[in-house]
Amino acid sequence: MSVLFNCLEATRLISKGQHQKLRTYQQLSLNFHLSLCKYCKSFQKDLDEVKKQIAEIDEEKVFYLNDNFKTHLKKKILEEISK
Repeated sequence: MSVLFNCLEATRLISKGQHQKLRTYQQLSLNFHLSLCKYCKSFQKDLDEVKKQIAEIDEEKVFYLNDNFKTHLKKKILEEISK
């Protein structure tokens, strides 16, 4: 992999980095790309926010939510993502 790669590869690495540690050359390449690309940097920020929101949800309570609250929660998540 070269240091300069496209946004598709960058977003793949951003997503992969949410679940596992990237190799050193991958992290360096990604950091370089993020320093130049505001779109991928925004994607990374949005993905971090989604991960944070999901971590705050009590998994057991999700199954007991009524449909109105689920609709409200979905709307709130979409509003946060669109910021």
